[in-house]
Amino acid sequence: MLIKVRVFNEVQVEIMYYQTEIDAAQLIEVAKGRVDMVRNNGKAWAEGAVPFFGKELVDAVVRDNPEEIERNAINAAMAAWLYDSEFQGVTAEQFMASNLDFSLHPSGMVIYNRKWIG
Repeated sequence: MLIKVRVFNEVQVEIMYYQTEIDAAQLIEVAKGRVDMVRNNGKAWAEGAVPFFGKELVDAVVRDNPEEIERNAINAAMAAWLYDSEFQGVTAEQFMASNLDFSLHPSGMVIYNRKWIG
């Protein structure tokens, strides 16, 4: 699975692009231990975790810190998986056949998109 990070300026021109790859099957396996926490905290909490960890990933890319990028890429993808699977009905097969895109806009808003690659 590819995780893409894009940063846009005030006129919506992409000023930074970064991508990394993770093992989605392994991530899903590790995430099993966090399902109860996500269910207990609810949909709004899980939904908020996605842009939070997406922003952490963008910040790590800006700092150009490989260890932070790897850790935050995994955290952002796991937050996305847990939200999508628990509250949006996304299956493991659908998630593993997707790439993730996190875009940071000048307002500080982080947009997450899961793009099916089939």
